[in-house]
Amino acid sequence: YHNAIRAEASRRILTAYPEWRQLNMNAEKTNLIVTMMSRPLTVEEQEAFDAIVAAQSWIQSVRDASDAIEVLHPQPENHRDDSLWPLNP
Repeated sequence: YHNAIRAEASRRILTAYPEWRQLNMNAEKTNLIVTMMSRPLTVEEQEAFDAIVAAQSWIQSVRDASDAIEVLHPQPENHRDDSLWPLNP
């Protein structure tokens, strides 16, 4: 049952943020952090940074929901029920 919950978490994450997009976000975030070390970010750069942080926070919230669903007793009848998961971004 735990594998099914983890698979559902993965499906939700990858539907919203495919692996290629997550890799691009990580690279852009790294570049923006390097930029921050030498100068303040422009408004556009800060908006991009904030959007990446929000996306990564949502991804973590899905992982946290997965962990919480795994320890529910009794287990929910339908682990895919949207009410168990964070809203999609």
